[in-house]
This record gives sequence, C-alpha cells and structure tokens, in this order.
Amino acid sequence: MESRALDIFLGSLNTDSTKKNYLYWLDRYMEDNKFTSYDELASQTPEKIQTDIENYVMNLKRMRSTKAMVSATVYSLFHFFAMNRVILNEKIIKKLLPEQELKVGGAAYSTEDIRKIILAIDDTKIKKHKRWYYRKPLSKALVLTLASSGMRLGAIPDLQYQDLEPIEDTYSIRVYARTRHEYITFITPEARLALDDYLTKLKLKPDTCFFGLNYDALRLSLYRLVKKAKVSTVTVHELTRLDKEWNPHIKNPRHRLDIPTVHGMRKRWNTILKSDSTINTALIEMMLGHTAIRLDEAYLKPTRETLFNEYKKGITALTVF
Repeated sequence: MESRALDIFLGSLNTDSTKKNYLYWLDRYMEDNKFTSYDELASQTPEKIQTDIENYVMNLKRMRSTKAMVSATVYSLFHFFAMNRVILNEKIIKKLLPEQELKVGGAAYSTEDIRKIILAIDDTKIKKHKRWYYRKPLSKALVLTLASSGMRLGAIPDLQYQDLEPIEDTYSIRVYARTRHEYITFITPEARLALDDYLTKLKLKPDTCFFGLNYDALRLSLYRLVKKAKVSTVTVHELTRLDKEWNPHIKNPRHRLDIPTVHGMRKRWNTILKSDSTINTALIEMMLGHTAIRLDEAYLKPTRETLFNEYKKGITALTVF
C-alpha cells in the first residue's frame, strides 16, 4: 500500500541499515498503539501525538525497558514526524527517557577465547540441511576475519570480492567500500588461509558479497558459536532477544554478556595493537574506521603500504594458532 508519509520518511535516510532500524521501531510503536497506516499516524494532531509518545515512553519505563531501546524508538519517531512536518516538544520527551544503565559487558576476548570459538567450529557436527553456521570453512573465515581485522559486524554483509587485495602473505580489505566511510584494514596470514579455503568453494565475481548473509543471521550464528565455546556468560534475556523476535515488553532482568558477542573481537584487536608502543595510535584508529583527532580525517592520508607496515607489528599477537 502506497504511503507518502512512509516514502518521505525512508527517502530521508541514507543507508539500508538505518532504514531497517528506524522502520523496525516505528512499526513497533504503530503496532502497540494500533495504528493501521503510516498516513493515519502522521495525520494526528501534534497535541495528540505528543501525548501518545509521552505515555508510551512512561509505559516502557514501567516495563523496565532499557534506555537504548526507548531512545531508539523515540528518535525513530522524532524523524518520522519531522519529515511529515509535525512539530513536537522533543525536550519534554527526552526528559522522560530512562536513566542510563550501569555499563557492563565491556570486556574483550582473549586469544584463548578466540581459539575456543574456532575449536567449537571444528567440533560442530555438519547437519544435512545447509544452514550456514554449520559450514565450517565459512564460520572459520568469518571469525578469523573479524578477530584479525577489527571490523564491525555491520560491515561484513556488504564485503565484495573486489574489496580484497593481496599484500605480502595476507589481504588488505576496503571496508564500507564505495561510500564516504571507506577505510582500509588487514587480516593475518592465518585468516587469509581460512578465507581462501572458504572462497575456493564459491563462484566469485568482483561484486560478489562473499559472506552472503545479512546482519541478523551473522550475529545470531556467531552468538551460538560463542555459547558453544563457553567463553562468555549467557543470560535468559540474551537468548530471548537473539533466538526469538525481540519483545520490548519482556519483564526479565536486563543483563548483557560479559564479553559482547562480536564487539569483543574488535576490542581485542584494539587492545593488542595499542599495547604495542611502537605502533602509531593514529593509524590504529584509522584501521578501526575512525580517527583519534577529527582533523586527521582531512589531513592524514596514509598509503595502504604505510598502514600495513604498522599492522605487521601486531600480526604475531593477533594470530590465534
């Protein structure tokens, strides 16, 4: 069904991941408030919309929803109504947000943890069906690529074969290639061997997205590997959130993994390289996809070879086996 309110909302968002996330929270709000169309939602009076959102936020707080979840909902709504020319008193709504929870789950994986995850892949029995997380070459390539590159999981689905470029006995990777966020990182020789073992099983074209899975499938599958390897504390809430369609009204206590399922690999990468005082910190930041100093983005333009010379200093420490 056509909807101008939805079209102008989605048309203002630049990336597919942002569209997906904003639309998810907008749809949850509509479902909870029994709206049947986006145009109906946008046609309410500003006073009613303001009151409805305030009541919704207060209700989520009573249900012990996290600040992150409520904020995601609120900012999705702010954007939807702003694009549909509805003026809200955002300051009042922001004042109603829950308090920030105590930050936990910020630890990094150890090299031994990554080793256990790889061994868990080896111990996994291959099923008759073709669900990807039972395909050992893909799983190994994915884990070692993440662990040795410091990449975010969100960059994995769009990686194309043409984004890999050999350099000595490994690969450089153009992350977020063909966007303004593009940057270069590298993987270890060990990770290249695992990746090549997987890639030989594919029919590849330059624009082939070789991992071939969306973010949710990747995250769920990695979570199951981490659980199997027993390297992080798993809670009932995490199971509910990842194995089922997430219900924001769940009443279980909010807990997180001691080590974030994927981000723990990025933290390990960052910790290892920054623990070596001979490696240029600014270049480490660039290989993580951000800069320590904002001006660096405009003025610091190291070559691929310069970045690799710094990365090489950490290869031994990043190697798992």
